[in-house]
Amino acid sequence: MTNHIQHLFIINRAGSLIYSWEARIETVCVLKYSYDDSIKNQICGRETLSCVTVRFAAPTVSTNEKIILSSMFHSLFTIAVQLSPCPKSSGVEVLETTQFKLFCLQSRTGVKFVVITSAASNIAADSLLSKMYELYTDFALKNPFYSIDMPIRAQKFDEAIKVLLEKAEKSNGAVTF
Repeated sequence: MTNHIQHLFIINRAGSLIYSWEARIETVCVLKYSYDDSIKNQICGRETLSCVTVRFAAPTVSTNEKIILSSMFHSLFTIAVQLSPCPKSSGVEVLETTQFKLFCLQSRTGVKFVVITSAASNIAADSLLSKMYELYTDFALKNPFYSIDMPIRAQKFDEAIKVLLEKAEKSNGAVTF
């Protein structure tokens, strides 16, 4: 089964990354090329079979790059709100490209929930983002040891997000959560 959900970010009201999740894509394309090295054999004086192995995998995003991307998205989101001709604009909600789709939900407190999916995805992003917000309030905000706007380090939150994303992948937009 292909992963339609690629990334998930929670960005605080100051633009700092407080939670990130990345799909573990195990798909690696391996190409093996082998050829008879008769020209080199004449020079080296020995018979060998040369083999070249090329491995292709999806690029990973480092933690530093995730922090930079989240703060940049926060800035662009704020600019979009200011430049929008609509009064009381809600900012960037959907961004579609040929490579991916980005969905964003901003809570009333300014926390942004961002999901990046493949371009071919039909996932019900609105309900997914709403459910993420619900999990955030249940497992982070109701946690007496959690400080607002700080990174979320709660195992139960991680587990709940994992279950939510598995449901989203299985439903692929057909069912709401």
